[in-house]
Amino acid sequence: MRGLRETSILLAALWVISRPVFAMPINGDVAFTLAEGQWLSRQQVRLSRMRSDKQNLGREMEILAIPLVLGYGLTAKNSAFLEVPYVRKSMRQADGSWREAQGLGDGTLIFKRLIRQQDSKAHTRRAAVYAGRTIAFGRDRATDAIGRLPQTIQPASGAVDWIGGWVWTDQSLDREWDLEAAYKFRGSANDFEFGDVLTYNISYQKRISPAVIPDAGVYTQLNAVLEFSGSISEWNRNGGAGDADSGGHLLFASPGVQWVSETVVWETSAQIPVIRRLNGRQIEPKWNFGISVRQTW
Repeated sequence: MRGLRETSILLAALWVISRPVFAMPINGDVAFTLAEGQWLSRQQVRLSRMRSDKQNLGREMEILAIPLVLGYGLTAKNSAFLEVPYVRKSMRQADGSWREAQGLGDGTLIFKRLIRQQDSKAHTRRAAVYAGRTIAFGRDRATDAIGRLPQTIQPASGAVDWIGGWVWTDQSLDREWDLEAAYKFRGSANDFEFGDVLTYNISYQKRISPAVIPDAGVYTQLNAVLEFSGSISEWNRNGGAGDADSGGHLLFASPGVQWVSETVVWETSAQIPVIRRLNGRQIEPKWNFGISVRQTW
């Protein structure tokens, strides 16, 4: 838990003065783009715990990720986003020993374009597409006292992955739906290749306070959020051979809350696995937890 204390200090240091922002999914994207010349920042902390596999080999894993996202509005319909993550991965092996690595991970550069917008009074429907690639900022050949760490524990992969996705949003004053699907084409490095992955996210947000929006003046808003976040991944390949202990289908139910003020959005979400159809002998996810703050200026 020392990482959470470190993270609270980091979040305080990253606080900036900003103007109002809009709500969006906590674990997914939204079909809005930034206004031309507008900046966005998002600081997030995510903690993931994984438990022993079905063969009860006693393995466990914990991942602490602290991604910083910066976005910029290129035009009214085009935005660019850069994510730079700090990660710490710890794994207990079957023999009871722990192995750990930390540092900068794989960053992501994304370009998003708004392709459809239909507005009416207090209601909008929008669709956007995005594409980008990963950037390995951190180490992909880290070692410890035992030797070189397995590729799944390395802070960065060292590979170039390509990403493409689509997102649709239906938003009114009291609720919002967001649908997203994306595909990541994984590259190879160090004679290792993670399997391609299809991700999807369904998000519903409902304003629960205030019950009635004031006719005038500034107000804060509390939203209840429910998301279903899934991924379907192929086998990893090690030395050119497929790894039967990798890949599969995961689906998380993700309840959360958002507090939206004039200057900032605070949000938190817990992810609980409802589908864990993993191939072979893998460490299964137990739960994920995240908290983040977003601003624009």
